[in-house]
Amino acid sequence: MDIFLSFLIGILSGVISGVYTGIICSKYAAIEEIKREVLRAIRRVEYVDGKYIRGHHPKDIEAIFLASSELLGMGQTEAGKVIRTIYNKMRDEFDQNSYGKPLTPDLIDDFQPQVRLLKINKIKLLKFW
Repeated sequence: MDIFLSFLIGILSGVISGVYTGIICSKYAAIEEIKREVLRAIRRVEYVDGKYIRGHHPKDIEAIFLASSELLGMGQTEAGKVIRTIYNKMRDEFDQNSYGKPLTPDLIDDFQPQVRLLKINKIKLLKFW
């Protein structure tokens, strides 16, 4: 009887821990995919001689805004705010550049490390409810 009970408890705890680990891994993978999507949108922006060529219209960077909303919805408030700030700075830069203001040097290049080094709230990541 003791062996059967130990076996049943072992299986039950293994299933519960496996489901919990799966939930955590899927949330982490979703956050990483959001970061990759933001990086792709940033890297699509092309410019030469202080003028934007491609990827500088609101629809081109809309994915960044949506990614920030997803992070905020997942409880990753700090990361979502960083992404939203990047989106707002890019919109401002594009608007000012369309009025003839020269491009801010390395602005787009500076955003990439910020996205790669986003701080993830580990407490929110570990919660499954």
